[in-house]
Amino acid sequence: MENPMYRRGFRYLLLLVALSLLAACSPTDEPENEPIAFEGPPVVRIISPAPNATYLKDASVVISTRIENAGPDVATVALSINGVNIGTTDASSQTAAAFSVETGWPATVPGTYTLEVIATREDGTASEPASVTFNVQDSINPQGEDEATEEPTEEAQEDTTPETPTEEVDTQTIEDPATATPQPTDIPSEPVEEPATQPPPATATPSYPTATTIQGANIRSGPSTAFEPPLGSIGANETRRILARNTDSSWFRIEVFNSSGWIAAFLVETSGDIASLPVENPAPPAPTATPQPTAVPAQVDLSIVDWSTSPGQPTCNQPSTTRITIANSGTSASTQTNVVLRDLYNGEVQANSSATIPALQPGQNTTVTIDLSVSTYFAQVHTFRAVIDPDNAIPETNEDNNSRQFDYVLKQGSC
Repeated sequence: MENPMYRRGFRYLLLLVALSLLAACSPTDEPENEPIAFEGPPVVRIISPAPNATYLKDASVVISTRIENAGPDVATVALSINGVNIGTTDASSQTAAAFSVETGWPATVPGTYTLEVIATREDGTASEPASVTFNVQDSINPQGEDEATEEPTEEAQEDTTPETPTEEVDTQTIEDPATATPQPTDIPSEPVEEPATQPPPATATPSYPTATTIQGANIRSGPSTAFEPPLGSIGANETRRILARNTDSSWFRIEVFNSSGWIAAFLVETSGDIASLPVENPAPPAPTATPQPTAVPAQVDLSIVDWSTSPGQPTCNQPSTTRITIANSGTSASTQTNVVLRDLYNGEVQANSSATIPALQPGQNTTVTIDLSVSTYFAQVHTFRAVIDPDNAIPETNEDNNSRQFDYVLKQGSC
């Protein structure tokens, strides 16, 4: 006779096998990675120039900025100096959470300048403007050392702005603390002794020698002031890696300008093992042959080197004041002329005014002030355009740098 318990157990076994097969065939939805969202406006940090840095006239000022909280929808990065746009970078091809923008600016006229940088998303969301002020001075040094470009100043403030994380998070490997199931822990029967507090680890120091400038300094292609002209200059309190030294360690070759250059040792404070550096002694440059005097034809070159309008967005029926700086970068003196400021809407002149430019010697500049009031087409895009010598009465070596313009939206005001 067949055992009933055997039959019942066999049926249970078949049921378990069927349930296992159904569970194996059931599809499960795997979580998909969601793209990281970048909320709020982008954040701009200016790496170089340092605050209140001083550069020599005719040096190239290295401008380095970092755009954080960026993402793929950052469209442009605009740079301006003293309110005049010096370049707008198309950033639409980048997709990183943070990226850098570097460029150079020729310091041709001594004075105080303010650099401003704004990053804008495709939807028009703009960052808070980041700005820094720096100085340009003549190349004459009263102490007779042409390498120094800045008297020692108070230490640059340390940048404590936290960097936006740039690493992407793998959301599939992090357990949500709100949904994680806590595991039971055994309660010790005896008190557990607290572990001794360990001191924080010492801050790691660079494994290579560094040089920190104590004032602004020229960077040259070799270890001597005979290597003319300078490659550029850097401001005070900038730390760079030292790559080599000359025989008596009076000059160091450092990392700078995406390459390297030489800086005088008395302008820096060093850290690390200098004696172990490789010794390099580049051959001095060949002496320049004395040019023979030749007849130089009269050459004038007038250009607009600075511009500011207050207020920056003019209002209908209210005067705005524009300050324009004109320089003669030619080799001959100019005669008296004028500069005309026009307001244009769709290419049509809505208002205009002018100011007299006195005769300028080579290398000389002057600043004129023009008041202008516009009373038509408020809430529309207008263009302010300034033109030097509009009648072309003065022959110049370059007629293409006699004008400058900027666009704005005219506020309604009382119109």
